[in-house]
Amino acid sequence: MKQIKLSFVCFLLLILNPFNSSAQEKFFFDADYTLFRYDNSKALLEVYLAFYHNSIIYKYEKNSYSGNVKIELSITRNPSENKLIENVYKLPVTVTDTAFSVLKQKELSQLPAFIIDEPGNYTLFIRASDEMNPARGDKWEFTFDVPEYDLSSIKMSGIQLATSISDAGEKKNNFIKYGLEVMPNPNQFFGNNINPLYYYVEIYGLKTNLPENKIFLTIRIEDISGKTIFNSSSELEHQFDLLYETGKFNIDSLESGTYFLKFSILDTENNVIDASEKRFFIYNTPKDISGEQVTEENTYLRSEYVVMGEQQINDEFEKAVYIRTDEETRNFDNLKTLESKRKFIYEFWKKRDKMPNTIQNEFKIDYFKRINIANQKFRQSFKDGWKTDRGRIYMIYGEPNDIELYEYQSDIRSHQIWRYELIEGGTICVFAETNFDGSGIYELVHSTIRGELRNDNWKSYIKK
Repeated sequence: MKQIKLSFVCFLLLILNPFNSSAQEKFFFDADYTLFRYDNSKALLEVYLAFYHNSIIYKYEKNSYSGNVKIELSITRNPSENKLIENVYKLPVTVTDTAFSVLKQKELSQLPAFIIDEPGNYTLFIRASDEMNPARGDKWEFTFDVPEYDLSSIKMSGIQLATSISDAGEKKNNFIKYGLEVMPNPNQFFGNNINPLYYYVEIYGLKTNLPENKIFLTIRIEDISGKTIFNSSSELEHQFDLLYETGKFNIDSLESGTYFLKFSILDTENNVIDASEKRFFIYNTPKDISGEQVTEENTYLRSEYVVMGEQQINDEFEKAVYIRTDEETRNFDNLKTLESKRKFIYEFWKKRDKMPNTIQNEFKIDYFKRINIANQKFRQSFKDGWKTDRGRIYMIYGEPNDIELYEYQSDIRSHQIWRYELIEGGTICVFAETNFDGSGIYELVHSTIRGELRNDNWKSYIKK
């Protein structure tokens, strides 16, 4: 493993609502990435990170407080488990004091770009931890596809969301692209004091492909229901093989909630040549209560739930099946109106929030992060990953300490043994393919975790 000590250019970004300075319950960080073209056969992966100052334990020395964040990163090509890139970075963090005004900020960093040699499907894994207490850590995992970038057709990069884009001048840091300083926003949250929303995207192959007819770039913002909030179209120039587009949206008029920024390259008949999209989140304090003192009653009115649609509310509650109580399920099923469901799901997540003074509900973020990872890793046929047996065990008990894989055996079904060292003094879960044809559909056949399916004769069951 290659270990690197980085000199980061750090940017102190005020978050929408600061962390409680006494909150040291869990280490949190934000992560995001964007994929760009490097050359005809390679792609460039940029990774953006943000660390919350008061998630870090500091020690006092030389009239300041210092701490260190350890960053472990790997990139794996799927379905192989061989890590193509595996690095460890160290980010030193120094603050003048541990006053609330200082700890309400966060440290923004961008890793040196990674070159991906071949098209295919990849997994990016990032774990960051407090060097003073390595057990206090958090992780992100992303799965992404690298396309062909050989200019045989017109292609678009991923979309990078930013808090600002400006002339770089004489600056030299990892945030600079073609003379512009593009400051990323890894958590994709905008609104209030983070406004406007900036974007950066690249388009390749226009000159090589020499389109005879006009080609257009359309930009749309859609809400979670698919309703178009903004739509524009402009003609693209043909004289370059690299064209970058930047712009900004003033989003103070948008209601709090989830949105999608969508780019499409279209021909004159509105056929899509290529497209890219990015999810982002808005938190705007409603103007009619912006001057009020924050109370339990109007906190709900400041939340995204006040405008959330019934479909999204039902989806969130369905996915919360592994943490909701029987009483909560009965109460939710008895609700008759959309407004009552909005208030219920707001209270459902609020009472589980261990850091109520922050704009983000870290418990909910962590839970849906695991939903996304389960969907990426354990999807089977037409079933979402979080609904499968492996996904359920992952959601409830977390990532196992070790996984033993037994695949393509001549006399037994393919199966996996997950080991949990800290649950009930050491337990296992065994998952086996339901068929012998390599379908990839696994079910739980044995577990030593109390309350889970137990079959001490599972080895006989998996024999062909």
